[in-house]
Parts: sequence; C-alpha cells; structure tokens
Amino acid sequence: MSSIPTSTPVYITKNGLRFVKPYNFPYKASVKQRWFGRTVFDVYTSEFRDKPANNYLLNILNGNFTLRKNPNSLKNHVDYFGSCLLHDVRITKNDKIFHIDHIHEPPVPSLSSSSMVLHNNTNKIPNDEGFTIPVIYQDDDIIVVNKPPGIPSLPVNQYRFNTVIEILKIERGFKQLFPVHRLDKLTSGVLIFGKSLEAAVRFKQLIKVAGTVEKTYVAKVKGHFEITSGSKCSYSCFNVGDIIKNKDGSITLDQHVIHIYAALKQVRNLPAASKFKLLSYDPFKDESLVECKPITGKTHQLRIHLRNLGFPIINDPLYGPNKIYSRIITHRDQLSLNEWDTYLNGLFSLAQKLKLQKKVRDDGESSKCDVCKIQLFKDPVPEDLFICLHSRSYQLTVPEKEKTYLFEAELPDWYH
Repeated sequence: MSSIPTSTPVYITKNGLRFVKPYNFPYKASVKQRWFGRTVFDVYTSEFRDKPANNYLLNILNGNFTLRKNPNSLKNHVDYFGSCLLHDVRITKNDKIFHIDHIHEPPVPSLSSSSMVLHNNTNKIPNDEGFTIPVIYQDDDIIVVNKPPGIPSLPVNQYRFNTVIEILKIERGFKQLFPVHRLDKLTSGVLIFGKSLEAAVRFKQLIKVAGTVEKTYVAKVKGHFEITSGSKCSYSCFNVGDIIKNKDGSITLDQHVIHIYAALKQVRNLPAASKFKLLSYDPFKDESLVECKPITGKTHQLRIHLRNLGFPIINDPLYGPNKIYSRIITHRDQLSLNEWDTYLNGLFSLAQKLKLQKKVRDDGESSKCDVCKIQLFKDPVPEDLFICLHSRSYQLTVPEKEKTYLFEAELPDWYH
C-alpha cells in the first residue's frame, strides 16, 4: 500500500511530545491474490485491524473508498464506491483500491525532551543546533544520524511525518532520502540513509557481504549477565549447542527467532545469531550493561535473544517479564496447529485490550475525533517511548576502495 507523505505537516509541541496536526491522506493499494473474490469491506476489516470495523463502514458509506477495475486504462476503467463495496462488488486481478483516511499520528518525543537521548554529544557536526535529529556524518552519498528513541525510522502504520526520514527531509531540505537499514521505534543510535537510490542500494549490498560490517549495540538488562552452569539463566530456553563461548569472554547465541503476527495469524521461524558480552554489573539494582553484536539482521533479534537467555531488556514493553511476548518460543514446531490458533487468538485479544486501555484517559473518559469519529489515544509519557537498547557504532569496510567507515553515536543517559 502506498503511504508516502505528499504535503507539509503542521507540528505542535507540548508536554515533551511532538504532535502532527491531523490531516487527510490518500492511499493507493494494488490488490493481493488472497483478496480475490472478497469485498473491500471484508479485506480491510480482517487485514487492517488497527481501526474498528465501524470506521471502515463509515468511510465506505461516505465515499472515501474506491475500487477501480481495469485501472491502467484512462477511458475504460470503472470505479465502484459507496455501499456496493460492502457486499456486492468483488475484488479481482489487477484492481486497485483508493481511499482517503483522516490520520491521527501518534506523538513522538520532542526536541526539548532529547536530554534522555544524548549524554555528551561531542560527535555531533559543528553548528548543527536546533535540529531534532543530530547528524553524526554526511558526504555526497550518505547521511548518518543519531536516531532519538521513540521515533520510527520510516513511515509505518499510523506514522508518516513523525518519522526520522521525514523530519530530516523537512528540517534539512532534502527532497529525497533512502534507507540503508532501520532501527526499531524505541531504539536509539546510528542510522544511515542514502542521498540517492544508487547510494542506498550500494551500501545495502555492502552490508549483506560477510565480513564488511560490524554493528555494536549496548543494552541494560535485568540480572547479572553470565552464562555458566547453574546460573540464573539456566532455566531459559536454549540448547547447549546454541551457545558458543568466545576467548574474549563473550558468548554467541545461534538460535532461531520467532516472529509472531497475531492479527494475520502468521508465524515465521528465522535463523539468527548474536554475540553478547558483559560490560558491567550493578549489584544494588541487579542490572547489567551488555555489549550486543548482531551477526544476522532479523527484526527484534537482540531483544528476543536476550529474553531467551533469561536477561530481558529492563524496560522492554514486548519481551520483558509478564509482557505480551514474554513466553519463550524458539521454534514453530513447539506448538501444535490448535495450540498456535489458541495462542494467536489470545495475543490478538490481549493486544486489543491494551490498545483500548491507551485510549481511556486517567479520568476514565475517552474522546472521539469530530471529523472521523475514531476513538483517540491518550497522550503517552515521554519516558515510556524508549527502551535501554542503543546502536553504539556501525563499522563498514569497502574492499574495492580499501576504505573503512566507523560511525559512532554518543551514549544515552541511561548508560551512565
């Protein structure tokens, strides 16, 4: 689905948060094969469940959805809209769906709250004050930034203008930027963009070549991080063969990560490997600072592996103790089909319950938008918009140029 911002946003800052004034946004979607024979209403209420079915019903009846048949013909295409998209007209091959949505982007931490991001920003480019996203390095091909936590790297779901790439384009005047890689919304640190598609593709390909890149993260975890017989993590879900103890005192965990998509009832089983080393331990707080080096690059890999070892990141809202994904599953075959069905349904119900709780204010009331009638979220607390995981450095070697890039982001406050 196409969701690239097309106009200039209006930003509002209050209570340590950066808001985008709600706006109308046009979407265009090429239909997927699994949608064939279904109605627009059925597809959106079953596959895009971030909004209630009643919201889609109102948008369809108000003419905000269009199903276009034969879309590549200027003269012979046929548009369907209104109530016929509820039950009558079915999606077929090559159709396109257009719709206009009233967007309420969730807020992100504002510049004024960036003190929780950087401890001592000596790597920042001189005369670079007043920008939301600090730049570490740039040349004709790339720009490297120290991503603040709580801001998505790229447009995703409800986020468009409140993203690192769009804020960079608006504040620094770039017409286009292209991601080389991405970081989780709650994670901070080194993030690289290409200034051209060619440069981004070249650096992406470089990252995929074994031995050309070394990524280093730091994390704060619960407990004394050590992997020994009878240690605290001995109950955790890994086999002896999954662990390699290295001469430098670090350990390497070679273990699949499970990606669970409860809304779509999808489960992916992906090979992954990570290297971990204890940096320091605070016995008073029972917390450890751990150096983390992902050998592969799977989504949430470090967070999942630390959880599986028995040392979750202290404020991880997904994989921490008693959180939605606190259950350790290391292979899809761990559960039967019926068990997966029950588990995924339970996860989705819990996620919906937690989402609803975020919409109810402290006084027990909730509010709806006057324009689109959707129930609004209450404002988050800025301190809840980060986790103790930081991309400390990114080292890239370009063999043909005999050149090595080393990008380092200053450490966040929680590290000290």
